[in-house]
Amino acid sequence: MSDEFSEAGIYPQDWGQAQFADPSRFTLTRWSVIGLFGHPDLAHTGLLPFMQLLAAQSYPPEQGVDLEATYDGDVTRGWQGQTHQVAWKQAEADPGGWLRFDRAFQITGDNSRGTAYAGAWVYSPTAVRVKLNVEPHGIVWAFRLWLNEKELERVPVPDRGAQQFRIKPDQEIALSAGWNRLLLRCDGWAHNWQFENIGGWAFRFALSGRERDLWGLRAEPTPPDRPTP
Repeated sequence: MSDEFSEAGIYPQDWGQAQFADPSRFTLTRWSVIGLFGHPDLAHTGLLPFMQLLAAQSYPPEQGVDLEATYDGDVTRGWQGQTHQVAWKQAEADPGGWLRFDRAFQITGDNSRGTAYAGAWVYSPTAVRVKLNVEPHGIVWAFRLWLNEKELERVPVPDRGAQQFRIKPDQEIALSAGWNRLLLRCDGWAHNWQFENIGGWAFRFALSGRERDLWGLRAEPTPPDRPTP
């Protein structure tokens, strides 16, 4: 019997399972998030008018991402008619890559009706073209996405009902050399039973492409000139 592993100082308690990531896929796992935003006319409205009214709103993060800002008043008034203060905070995806708004904001059921945002900054050493996919989970009704303040293409999902939109899958985007800002908007709605049965409110965001293009990418939840807490 060989004892080479013991002689080398490699003991069973030091062993572990290796996990290998897909080198052609870069999943963003750390974000800054804020929500929920609403509107005074949202109180006790039905699903379709609620989503239509949300879709018509442009909330402060769309005019500029200020991670020090807080918001209150009518811009945060939700389905139950109450207002609350919202501020940016850090959130990290679960082991499957899903960023959970419900956990970040500690919301469930009827309290989850409104608009949430997630922001991240991606660094690329050179200008590259990659594809992106934003996967929904749970009660997400509509997505919007901006890259460096330019809105990207989204598509309706008519078989899931009115006001349902997803970011166009496998959409090719151009990352500039240096830092690139992503801002994702998610409009959501649920009854208590839907929230429990469907499984919360989450998304998974990944870039894909050639290994040599993805190798140098890195992502942060805050701008490069602002340290991460």
